[in-house]
Amino acid sequence: MTAPRVLSMLPRRKGRKLEAAGCFEIFPNHRAGRHFIYAIGFVGGVVKIGQSRDPRARLLQHARSVGGEVVWAHVFGGGSQGYANGGERAAVEGLAKVCSRINKSEWFHCDDKALVIRTIRPLLAVAKETAARWDRERDQAAARSAKAAQLLAEYEAKQKAATPVKAA
Repeated sequence: MTAPRVLSMLPRRKGRKLEAAGCFEIFPNHRAGRHFIYAIGFVGGVVKIGQSRDPRARLLQHARSVGGEVVWAHVFGGGSQGYANGGERAAVEGLAKVCSRINKSEWFHCDDKALVIRTIRPLLAVAKETAARWDRERDQAAARSAKAAQLLAEYEAKQKAATPVKAA
């Protein structure tokens, strides 16, 4: 299947018509400020799992690199860099249990798109919760550190004010 054919299968937005090469505009881009996990299915049942801040550009890059032989693409919800790193790792490890992994990489042989999505989605939910917990813990630690620095500054100011000045 050619790239224009695959791109024509993507959902259309109301309003202006998109050219075949512009259909990926429905996917998030780097302006979204988040990191995304994606899965791309190629001719022959080959699937690529990856992460990107700009999934639109990444999907187009993959489509061009294989001569337009993309069969399907799925972008999962975005999140922090921690989510993307943990989510991609979890997706690759989880998919390796149900599909044949190619050279211990993020490439797989799997003919079933639904199986890929069904396998990855719950793993990413856990990764998102874990990343959110890490972000909260990091923010709490930063707040404690800032409070400790404030208390130390107040203590040092009191000590300085309480210390008598020696006459010369």
